[in-house]
Amino acid sequence: MGAEMNANISVDLDAGKGPVNLEVTSQNSQASVQAKMDNGILQLNKDAQARLILTPHMIKILEKFYPLLEGVNGAENPIIVTIGAKGTSIPILPLDIAKINVGESNLELGKLRFSSSNTFSPLLKILKTGTDTRNINVWFSILRIYIQNGIMTIKRTDALLDSKVHIATWGK
Repeated sequence: MGAEMNANISVDLDAGKGPVNLEVTSQNSQASVQAKMDNGILQLNKDAQARLILTPHMIKILEKFYPLLEGVNGAENPIIVTIGAKGTSIPILPLDIAKINVGESNLELGKLRFSSSNTFSPLLKILKTGTDTRNINVWFSILRIYIQNGIMTIKRTDALLDSKVHIATWGK
């Protein structure tokens, strides 16, 4: 996140109900969440959004979330995460992953740089594109993500490898 972080957290619960708001800014990120808690379930009042500059720590998190990103070493622009308010309900008290629902959400990766240890290098070698696979630029379309009853689905996502090879991926 950076050396310093500023957070403004506002929670006003009465009998387990009330607003929960969070604003975070740091050198490498900013995030905003406006939500409400009702009977232990967190619901968004409006879409939550975060802007993240890719750091080594952030790369490790992204690789766990989306293994196709293994070997990423930089980004042209901040990554933008938007969690849709419509259909989002997260049981917090008690936490129950099997009941988490997240409406249409987006992960905007944009143009990323990958090292030779990534998933794409062997593909480019097999296709004999003539690409220097030590550093590869990959442009991603927006990842559209849903979670229903704790199961995440990623809708079709496209990527353009080194301006030469188009691939698509999707799944649960």
